[in-house]
Amino acid sequence: MPKIIVVYDDLDPHIGSNTLLCYTHLQKSINVSHHTIVPFDGANCNCTSIQQAIIDLQEVPFVFIAYSHGSQDCLSSYSHGEYVNVSNSYYFSASLFYTNACLSALSLKEMLLAQNCRVFIGYNDEVKVPDQDDLEELFVECENHAITLFLNTNLNIGECFGRMKDMYDAICDKLVDQGEIAWASKLALNRSCLVIDGDLTTTRLSYV
Repeated sequence: MPKIIVVYDDLDPHIGSNTLLCYTHLQKSINVSHHTIVPFDGANCNCTSIQQAIIDLQEVPFVFIAYSHGSQDCLSSYSHGEYVNVSNSYYFSASLFYTNACLSALSLKEMLLAQNCRVFIGYNDEVKVPDQDDLEELFVECENHAITLFLNTNLNIGECFGRMKDMYDAICDKLVDQGEIAWASKLALNRSCLVIDGDLTTTRLSYV
């Protein structure tokens, strides 16, 4: 069964509740009995623990999902600082790497792919997060769509990514119909900075 390492920085004072919502949505959207999930919350998402979890996989290909702050060249947690950067990028050589962190699809993407990361999905600009619960759930549904579809089907990641963009379009239309023009525009901006790179033909069967 696919091995999944998930980081969600629920201790972050600004986006902590959003990262927890992302993680709980992920859990509800996949059959957890068919996957091995290794979670790291805000208290535990540090370099040492995550690297050890990867070592414990004994070079088995894995899916890495990160809900936290990021920058052009790293992912970071509120309590522990950087946990993915140039110094440990080689740990992710066997991974499908997905993150909703801001700016991650810039230098960090290139670092990971240079270390033979199989697939990278992320964002090359600031990711907008709503401050209303009902809207936040719609944004999370979009953000998680490709990875949950990938884990639930035998579609390749390129097809899942395309359907993720379709989901963004559908939710944007829904928000416009509800009169949420400003948030529809911000969701469209999130869609526009969404990036995929690597082997787009890979399927979940490569991670079983």
